[in-house]
Amino acid sequence: MMLGTLFCLLFDKEISVTATAVLLVADTAAAIVGMAYGRTSIFGKSLEGSVAFLFSGIIILIFLGVLLPHGPHYFPSGATAVIAATFIELYSKKMHMNDNFSIPATICIVMWGLR
Repeated sequence: MMLGTLFCLLFDKEISVTATAVLLVADTAAAIVGMAYGRTSIFGKSLEGSVAFLFSGIIILIFLGVLLPHGPHYFPSGATAVIAATFIELYSKKMHMNDNFSIPATICIVMWGLR
């Protein structure tokens, strides 16, 4: 988690705050929902947890979009980044990746690339 957060410091404040917040909230939501309600397993992760990740990531994006000053690119690039991070979270176990690094890295790279 620390490496993912440090990687985010290479990007603008808007991007790094978004990526870190999504990691903290959405990954936690995915774990809680996946353990409590996960019934459909995909690549060793639960579909229910991934859906919780997506929804909570979008909620964080909206919340931060209202609070932080941002340009017109924030919502489209952020939503695309959260969707990409959802797939990374879902496939991370199969690809032997640590999602505490890959989630914020994906969000940062996608948001930066879509600016």
